[in-house]
Amino acid sequence: MIISAFLIGVATTFFTIFALRMKMTFYNYINKLRIERAAIPLMREHPEYKYEYIASESGFSSISTFRRAFVKVTGRTPSQYSLSLTSPSGERPS
Repeated sequence: MIISAFLIGVATTFFTIFALRMKMTFYNYINKLRIERAAIPLMREHPEYKYEYIASESGFSSISTFRRAFVKVTGRTPSQYSLSLTSPSGERPS
């Protein structure tokens, strides 16, 4: 019981220090990495993939969490982001 209370205190301290240093919660940081390092590259390289697949491959367990995190990181929905990758003629830029 004492050990678990100690570990909870250590974890709480870690997350508090992390948030102060990074100016975001640990949860938001992990979601940011998932979007920037997995979802966006998948969307660029495989425009045929469905958002549900991209979300799953990026580590999100639900499409709604993926969409919310995507908007928070990019300022656009996944659909808006995909459209920005397409030129006016409908072809993907080189």
